[in-house]
Amino acid sequence: MRNDLPLPSLLRNFLLGSLILVAACGITEVICRLLLHLHFPFDFPITNPGSITQDLLSLRPHFEHLHHIQFFDVALNNLFTYPAPAALPYAIFFVVPGVARPLFYFFCLTVIGIAGKLLGKALINKGVTSTQVRVFLLGSFLLSYPFWFELKQGNIEIVIFALLSAGVWAFIKDRGWIAATCFALAGSMKLFPFIFLGLFLARRQYQKIAYAILVACVTTVASLWMIYPSISYSWVQINSGIADFRYTYMLNFHEPWPYDHSLWTFVKTLWLSDRTPQQLSQLLTIYLSMVGVITLTLYIWRIRRMPLTNQVLCFVVAAVLFMPTSFDYTLIHLYIPWALLVLLAVDAARANLVIPGLQLAFGCLLLLCAPLSELIYRGSTVEGRIKSVVLLVLFVTSLIYPFTLPKPTPHWHSDPVPERH
Repeated sequence: MRNDLPLPSLLRNFLLGSLILVAACGITEVICRLLLHLHFPFDFPITNPGSITQDLLSLRPHFEHLHHIQFFDVALNNLFTYPAPAALPYAIFFVVPGVARPLFYFFCLTVIGIAGKLLGKALINKGVTSTQVRVFLLGSFLLSYPFWFELKQGNIEIVIFALLSAGVWAFIKDRGWIAATCFALAGSMKLFPFIFLGLFLARRQYQKIAYAILVACVTTVASLWMIYPSISYSWVQINSGIADFRYTYMLNFHEPWPYDHSLWTFVKTLWLSDRTPQQLSQLLTIYLSMVGVITLTLYIWRIRRMPLTNQVLCFVVAAVLFMPTSFDYTLIHLYIPWALLVLLAVDAARANLVIPGLQLAFGCLLLLCAPLSELIYRGSTVEGRIKSVVLLVLFVTSLIYPFTLPKPTPHWHSDPVPERH
């Protein structure tokens, strides 16, 4: 195939819009910090050097006591607030003292590089020139606020992203058992990736679902033992850390986080700020029950019949919107359906077709992947609330518009009737 297809205007506009929004945020930030001497939230997301990879480094004291009871010592700055399997990648990052940060960065760049290489190869195979592919992918990464936020925080989310990306890629390549393994490992570290098992459910591949659940269970038990030899004691302490996270971030009202875009935080900030933690706990149970019922109903009614791109987009948006807390590093998962939409945009351009809803989807992704923290109202950033609304719009969009090329209309030709002489 000749590689002479220009990059579709939809993708060029996405890249240009990202550049404009990043530049606007950067200029505003410089003015706030250097000229007006304003502090938080006016100086966010640019951060002090001491807070770089704080999520990673804050857990170092725990992993100095891995496999010992001191791992759970409350005096070690903060509790371990993840499910047990999340300790596996952290243990690797801390295996050699003093290199956790560079090892984390190396892992992040490797994941991004592999994902970019695979997507770039697919775009070149579709006829896009290699130069345009490099510019588009490199520009999309350099202008990606969620990835830079992840690098800043040093959060475990990049591991979840790697597993989910590998799982979706394996699923597309018809390697279902590998996909099930990836989804199981990711789901054991954070609950929301189990939603991707809906890909198997829609295709009635029940054995792979059972296998994924088994892998998650085995991984959890092994991780509990790795943390401390008494599995029962590790289980109790891990649940205690998760309960502490739930109380601190889900059942209390704070000044709105500039990087929390969950629907629960949106509701809590606007209408439930005067409730006690006990009241919020009851309301959170009702919220999660309603979200579960609505999501399951939508899956049965609509999602399971939609194209693969829609299913992946629905699952990712539901995961980053409906969870009770969802900080901006979770937005890196949007790049999984983004990649599928990029490929679809190129196919549509080659066929000279307009896919309904595709432009709206890219518009939403543009806003979600850009820094909006300088949108401040009455001393508080409204970025999280804006992105909650945009995520909701994107979710509805993925339910309405099938993101696939239309099937060609068959043309029936009757055999010619022989003339009589």
